[in-house]
Amino acid sequence: MFDYGERGVDPLVPPAFTAQNSWLARQDSFSLYDYGFEIRLHRLCRQVLMFHHFPDELGEADTLVSRLLLEYDENPVLTQLSATRTLAYEGDGYRRAPVNNMMPPPPPPPMIGGNSSRPKSKWAIVEESKQIQALRYYSAQGYSVINKYLRGDDYPEIQAKETLLSRDYLSTNEPSDEEFKNAMSVYINDIVEGLSSLPETDHRVVYRA
Repeated sequence: MFDYGERGVDPLVPPAFTAQNSWLARQDSFSLYDYGFEIRLHRLCRQVLMFHHFPDELGEADTLVSRLLLEYDENPVLTQLSATRTLAYEGDGYRRAPVNNMMPPPPPPPMIGGNSSRPKSKWAIVEESKQIQALRYYSAQGYSVINKYLRGDDYPEIQAKETLLSRDYLSTNEPSDEEFKNAMSVYINDIVEGLSSLPETDHRVVYRA
């Protein structure tokens, strides 16, 4: 279960299955336009919870067994993951202590390495090429349509037209067959150029259609 702060993030308090509060808004909210309109993102995942549902065996409907807490360096410009910690739970709390049945404190979280320099406080305008924009959409959800189109298989033509229209490859949602074919050709060429502009890596990557 992905939790956005509705169940509390205190490592000493086991969260309940049912949300207790409203989710916490992230400081660096941002927008995506991959579908041709704005999608505003305000939430930030605070923890990932695992519950077991064995009411007959455990005597309760939902039992917390594992918890991945995510800690961030939050600011209005760019929020960065700073630490993670994994907690294991028994049926009555974090872990049974040998003295006075008190819960011991969880271990300190491992810190995330890398460049921890603070981002600049001022916004900067970054020009993104059309090839990179095409590649971003292709990586997000457009690859299935493109692969089916290139193989000659049945594909959602309406979705393809909406993609081309939202990315300014088409000027109308009722193009002629020739206009649609030309727009798809330009769009696919932009994707190929975007892929060729990516930095090389030592990792072996296999793309599956």
